[in-house]
Amino acid sequence: MTMQGLTSQLRPELYWTLLAGKFWTIPPYSPDLAPSDFHLFRHLKHHLGGNHYSDDEDVKTAVTSWLSEQAASFYEEGIQNLVVRYNKRLSKLGSLLKNGEMYAESENKFGF
Repeated sequence: MTMQGLTSQLRPELYWTLLAGKFWTIPPYSPDLAPSDFHLFRHLKHHLGGNHYSDDEDVKTAVTSWLSEQAASFYEEGIQNLVVRYNKRLSKLGSLLKNGEMYAESENKFGF
């Protein structure tokens, strides 16, 4: 068997192994990563709250208008918040990629 054939066979198995949490566990819901709490959505929800729209086009117009009114600093702040959340999640997982292997600081090394 060629290396390409072997890799093609192992890739789905590895994917499902990782997804099943055999190498690490990621909770199905992480409050610190909840999409509804992201910077953009929190402010957009506040802006749209209490308003009634007659159809989808009215909602699209209101959202598009609000997005275009935001200053660049608003988007920059949101991106910086994502960086903080991303780093927080990585530090909680304690996983690093070292020499082509998955390494969990609190557990053993797992080779791929």
